[in-house]
Amino acid sequence: MFNFFKKKQAESIREVESHIFSDDLCRKAICSNALFQNPSLFLDMKLTDENRDEFLENNFLNLRYTGGTEWYWNKQKNQFIPAMKEALQIGYDIVDKLSYKATFDSFAEGGLTHAWDIIRMVGITQDAYTTSYIDLSLAQEKIAFLGKKLSENYTSWEEIATDFIKGKLEFNDLKELEGQDIKIFADIENILVMVDFLFNDKDTPLKKTLFEEDEDLAQTGENILGPIVSVSQRARNMMKVYKKVYGWEPFILINENIDNERDENTYRFVKEKLELQPSEEIIFMHVYTHKKPEKSEVQLILTNQHIISFLVEEKRYIYIPLEEIHESSLAIRGYAKELFINEYKMIDCFCINSEEEISSYLEIVYDLVVFVRNKEE
Repeated sequence: MFNFFKKKQAESIREVESHIFSDDLCRKAICSNALFQNPSLFLDMKLTDENRDEFLENNFLNLRYTGGTEWYWNKQKNQFIPAMKEALQIGYDIVDKLSYKATFDSFAEGGLTHAWDIIRMVGITQDAYTTSYIDLSLAQEKIAFLGKKLSENYTSWEEIATDFIKGKLEFNDLKELEGQDIKIFADIENILVMVDFLFNDKDTPLKKTLFEEDEDLAQTGENILGPIVSVSQRARNMMKVYKKVYGWEPFILINENIDNERDENTYRFVKEKLELQPSEEIIFMHVYTHKKPEKSEVQLILTNQHIISFLVEEKRYIYIPLEEIHESSLAIRGYAKELFINEYKMIDCFCINSEEEISSYLEIVYDLVVFVRNKEE
């Protein structure tokens, strides 16, 4: 009996072919599903040892769900695939090829004129293929159909993202009226953070599928989110993802409230010592807190105008304006791991969870600097 169940389980986790789209409309369709993906995927890209172009292809233009590196997929697929099957069944009553077709037809009957529905159907098709409910030819046919729908209804990524967010908010309202707990559905904050990553990050897959050569993704991101969320809060939300995924405990994120008393005491102590401009907001502090705030170890502070650090020996804060920071500005040198910005020593001994994460950390800090600086100008 046990061998029977093992055999059935093995059959349900069979591998599907990796398929990278070359057709532009298909690439746009499959890439659009990135709006629905967890923003932590961008963090995996920044820490991966693999080629980033390959990572983009595998995770944003691949019909088969990958969710990280190929190694990670192979290690985790026994958990991914059952979870995807459960989500398809709970969300759409999809358990096989016939039920997938029925769901697709019900979406298509509505005309598939809204990004919210088109992109959801792209994700459903991707998951149905990854779980082997449908074969490659059917999946390709449906993605091509969805890509054509995107091209018929939209002329830019701005239009797609705007309509997608609108559809998500309407969907939430409908589910609340039906008495459902919307927490079980994709989180709107994750979607908004993903929009910032997709339209602002240098590694965005959208660059590979532009509607027009001169499409300004950064301006698009500002058009979509600028009226909704402040630049500083958007940067905090992005850093919140980094902290959550990688457990970077030294970070104090400044929101309406700080749930850790030691962090809050340190934040208030340091803020009083800083010489901030009237319009200057603290986005995050990288600081090892102590029960006595004056003994807390300040590593780095990012505001919407400066990077700030504290030199212990000189007992003074150092301020570097964001506009003076460029790609090669940040460097870690020496056995003591001293941090330099524009050749100025900023930290005597730089600390993070592990040495392997330092380069990724510096890249993430610089990406946030670029994001905040460009939006504040």
